[in-house]
Amino acid sequence: MPNISPGSAKPPQSIGQSKGFVLLEVLVAMTLVATSWISLGNTYQKLVLGMGQVREKRVQIQKELDQHEIAQAEASKVRLPKEGVLNESIGMSRRIRPVPHLGRTIIKK
Repeated sequence: MPNISPGSAKPPQSIGQSKGFVLLEVLVAMTLVATSWISLGNTYQKLVLGMGQVREKRVQIQKELDQHEIAQAEASKVRLPKEGVLNESIGMSRRIRPVPHLGRTIIKK
């Protein structure tokens, strides 16, 4: 019978007991890490795909806006200007108009 002193809090270790991790604990930890990695990868992939679709939609909208502005410019050239409206900026691209709150002109091409 082993000696157990009344003040000792630890029971004596048996011969087969080790102080390392059990294989099952390691496998559970690896499964958690792998699951997290896969879910983050899927989230990133969806985010990149969504950004690509938004970029394509933005390019399409920009093309339609450019076509509309070209049509407006051509329509304004056909009409004769009325008196006092000579400096009107009909057909001028909105992208090259001065922005009043910034106090400077922004030109994008």
